[in-house]
Amino acid sequence: MYSNRHRPETCFRSQAAPESGILAIRRIATFSLFLFVLVGGAAQGQTFQVLHSFTGGADGSGPLAGVTIDARGNLYGTTTGGGSNCIYGSCGTVYRLTPKGSSWVLTPIYTFAGSDGATPNGGVIQDASGALYGTTAAGGAFNGGVAFKLTPSATASPTALSHWNEEVLHEFDTYRGGPLDTLIFDSTGSLYGTTYGGGTYGGGTVFKLTPSEQGWAETVLYNFTGSEDGRGPVAGVVFDAAGNLFGTTVRGGPYSECGTVFQLTPGTSGWTETVLYNFTGLGDGCLPYAGVVVGSSGHLYGALAATDYSGCRGGACPGVIFELPRRSDGLWYTFAPGGRGGCRDADGSGPQDVLTMDASGALYGTTAGEGAHGFGNVFKLTPSSDGWTYSSLYDFTGGVDGYEACSRVTFDRAGNLYGTASYGGAYGYGVVWKIAP
Repeated sequence: MYSNRHRPETCFRSQAAPESGILAIRRIATFSLFLFVLVGGAAQGQTFQVLHSFTGGADGSGPLAGVTIDARGNLYGTTTGGGSNCIYGSCGTVYRLTPKGSSWVLTPIYTFAGSDGATPNGGVIQDASGALYGTTAAGGAFNGGVAFKLTPSATASPTALSHWNEEVLHEFDTYRGGPLDTLIFDSTGSLYGTTYGGGTYGGGTVFKLTPSEQGWAETVLYNFTGSEDGRGPVAGVVFDAAGNLFGTTVRGGPYSECGTVFQLTPGTSGWTETVLYNFTGLGDGCLPYAGVVVGSSGHLYGALAATDYSGCRGGACPGVIFELPRRSDGLWYTFAPGGRGGCRDADGSGPQDVLTMDASGALYGTTAGEGAHGFGNVFKLTPSSDGWTYSSLYDFTGGVDGYEACSRVTFDRAGNLYGTASYGGAYGYGVVWKIAP
């Protein structure tokens, strides 16, 4: 009943390895939307380590999301399948990885049973008390997924298989249209996220969950109509300093079905949506499964799984990294393309999750089917006065190191990078990895 792959059309592994070459950088039309086409290249001097290979059993299988690091250096994440409690066989887990000397020990801290949620596609976030928050794409009373909170049990043995207690904060009522990505907090402790489908028009929603003494109340901030305003927000949302929300839809827009970048602005009468950019599939990319990150200058940076519709045919479809700058007057550079793209049947081997920006402004991410071997890679884009320099930090081989890296990357204080690969590893069910500089 509960599939372990609810994120639509994602983590597609290219059947043919992309051609090697340097990073191509070009400007679209006369405006400042910069595209960086990932077509290979490698400059690897880092140390790659598999921290855990999932077995497909109680520890889980198929991690899509990245990891969260606590103050002690423990890692927390989710798997879309596996676990020991699901009456339908595979509902997913929340796990903790604890460093122990030179190795790491994985503990499944919660396994979903279906009625309490199933198939967590997004990761978890942690509050100041150590509680974890996340979503599942399915399960719950209406099989539309849930938002949940996990709190450590004060009485359970620390060696117990599952010693965290779950509180279901909200049950979504949209079958196969539930939340697919990681939540975010605001300064008051409210949670924000998206649903891929559902809402008033069936095109998905942006929602807010507000805590109170009576429980958590959901407010739908915006209902996508599925037309010019976009359709299917797979990724979550992010705040800027002014309190605006930004995100992407994987489909919709007035010129094509290749997705949008949108802004939600709060006001006295609610939130107003503005489409900042419409992807055409005509060289500017399509399928923005990943969301956006806000740079220190206020510019938006994001990733698309596919270059264009024609490039997706035959399985090889490199991804795109883009920058959407804000003008000096606070508005955004956009343009109306003079054609219509078509990306409805395209899968992408490029980035599938939001980029990570370090303090220097460099961008980091993963791909599902790029790299020297066509099994995905971890990459870095370094800014300079001459543009951006692309380097591949690690190329997955499709073996015990894993393949199809669909997650965002996470830094620790020492500058190490962490993430997951959805498949491969010693048992074929995915891995958690670390790259040391």
